[in-house]
Amino acid sequence: MSNAMQQLRQAVQDDNKRLFQSIAFNNDVIDSDENLMILYVAAICMNDLSVFNHILTRNNFFRIRPEWALLFKRADIFKLIQKSPGSTPERLKLDKLVLKASLDKEVSFITDLVLARAVVTPETISLLFQESQHRLIINLVIKTIPSLYKPPSYSKKHFHKGASLTDERELHFYDVIESALHTGVKSAVIIEVLKLMQLELEKAGGVPAGVNNYIAHLDRSNMTDAEYISRELDYNELFSLFVSKRKIRLLRHLYNLPAEQFK
Repeated sequence: MSNAMQQLRQAVQDDNKRLFQSIAFNNDVIDSDENLMILYVAAICMNDLSVFNHILTRNNFFRIRPEWALLFKRADIFKLIQKSPGSTPERLKLDKLVLKASLDKEVSFITDLVLARAVVTPETISLLFQESQHRLIINLVIKTIPSLYKPPSYSKKHFHKGASLTDERELHFYDVIESALHTGVKSAVIIEVLKLMQLELEKAGGVPAGVNNYIAHLDRSNMTDAEYISRELDYNELFSLFVSKRKIRLLRHLYNLPAEQFK
């Protein structure tokens, strides 16, 4: 991680706007990915329009990156991306671009900032699979405050009665696997993620004794880690999903699991 990114991390941790501005106005920062991450912090963390505009001007509105330039051409872009995550296409786009930049540059604190604030979409999950960020995928599901998810039109799973299939809601492990299947993630990679999730369950103490359908209606805050992960890792639901997609290798993996893992 570059010196500028180390200083940026310190500025964010300390909420130090003076340090942040000294980094942002330093013309030695010429990398476009790093400039994009500084711009993100200006808008989302520091509410600093002057830095935001300076970064855009210094980088000629990122015209050398057409996908980025298309996002920043609007005069009201600062206000649009400050709206609630998921409420505007511009914010969703920015989150995706910054997440990709932070993964490419291995700036993990920016990755964490984005994922903590973003609404997860199938594109987010697809990007994390492309970058082999399987641990991050698991963490999105099992963290204490579940990530928000914007389901795609192909989603077939109802999690809340009365809600539309595409209403924004909590992210579930089922969503991760459904998205992976839809975007063509290899079965071997999906199996690796299933094993990671099973490992998390075992670390939490395994399937709780007497666990049953009552946990299906509990909030995350009212459940132990073991109860929550056990609910998320529902092999019966995954079996039905794999059958519908005719995923023989994934079904074979489930067939080889101990019977007690099927609740």
